Amino acid sequence: MKKYILAIVIALTLNSCARRPELPPVIEDFQAGEYLGKWYEIARYDNRFEYNLNNGSALYTKEKDGRIEVFNKAYNTKKDFWKEARGYAIPHKDQNKGALKVTFMWPFFADYRILYIDEHYETAIVGSSTLNYLWILARTPTISDNNKIELLQLIMDMNYDIDKLIYPEQKLNM
Repeated sequence: MKKYILAIVIALTLNSCARRPELPPVIEDFQAGEYLGKWYEIARYDNRFEYNLNNGSALYTKEKDGRIEVFNKAYNTKKDFWKEARGYAIPHKDQNKGALKVTFMWPFFADYRILYIDEHYETAIVGSSTLNYLWILARTPTISDNNKIELLQLIMDMNYDIDKLIYPEQKLNM
């Protein structure tokens, strides 16, 4: 019995010492007005919300109440139809931070963390409150190989696994 209790105490101690990987910081000096508009999905970690989706885009527009409307659209290659999702984002209380709360099914919100954005707001790296979600977004359906290499290096520097990225097609007219 003593060995059993000792094993539980050791397991609990080791478990409590395990640290959650530190998330990269969100960008500072975020300009929500510059972020508005259409973004194309260049790469992502595959997730259950986006299985079999290509030609993904997101349109961000400002609403009168300060929220940001989010309209996502992508083509489901297995079911042969366009999938659409409409939701909204609420900016962080410090609106200079690249952090939003996004919902497509109120009252459930997810963290939307802008981890990188270039000075012209043409390419971005977006994550969540875990290292399980990641997107590369761009204002155009494709980016140059040099730009892709730079973004992948940034992603590795943030402790994300670039081997988990998938690169959906961006071929259909949206």
